[in-house]
Amino acid sequence: MISYLGISLDDLLQTFEDAFVFSDDRASRFLEEAIEVAESEELEAEEEELEASADDELSEDEEDFEDDGIDEVFIDDEGRLHAIGHNVYAAAEAAIDLLTDYIVADDLDDEWLTLDQARGVLLALRVILPTLEEIPELESAYSFSIERDPSTGYPKFLTMKPLEEGATASDTLTFTAESYEGQISGSGSLVEIIEAAGVPEKERELLFDVISEGIFTLDDQQCGIVLDVKAFTTKVSELAQGAKGSVAEDDSVSETQH
Repeated sequence: MISYLGISLDDLLQTFEDAFVFSDDRASRFLEEAIEVAESEELEAEEEELEASADDELSEDEEDFEDDGIDEVFIDDEGRLHAIGHNVYAAAEAAIDLLTDYIVADDLDDEWLTLDQARGVLLALRVILPTLEEIPELESAYSFSIERDPSTGYPKFLTMKPLEEGATASDTLTFTAESYEGQISGSGSLVEIIEAAGVPEKERELLFDVISEGIFTLDDQQCGIVLDVKAFTTKVSELAQGAKGSVAEDDSVSETQH
């Protein structure tokens, strides 16, 4: 029995699992996008604008989370706890960090999570953490196909997806008048692969950028966990009340027998 909750560990874990979901879409990620090629001066201007925008967003994020150092956890309007990370285990660790800070800071919102309930969530997360750690890591390895405009040499359309589980990336690129096709892993040298395929020198930089951006986009998608806090706390309260009722009934029976 967990004294501060008034329920058993088994009941706690079952209640937590009923209110907890996670998403791990790494194996099913898929990217399809048309490629627009601007003139070199326009492209440079756009890149500078994007970099400046990214710097601004980073500064805002740093300000938003500088107090607690957490930028991967949030609570939605329904009170659900969300955590994201590059895999499910990392997302769970981010949630553990938030809950630990929430408990230690002693600035509790009893309408969301009381101290005892927060301790219960933290305990449940720690118990299931080894299970989440067993979810296999996936290598950053992708196959891609890029339509090429024969008249300009510009890429037109990119299709990219992770290799099937167990497959090994061969780090290759095949170049034809109509397309570029190949595979790339995190350990492969994209520059060397492009050169080895005989891609015309004037096309290499743009092709490198297109493939690199595709890899970044798929790598940057994140796994997540969600805990329906209201469902969890409601069930815990019900179980605790039921346990109290059972104890009171047992005491009454015992007194009657005496």
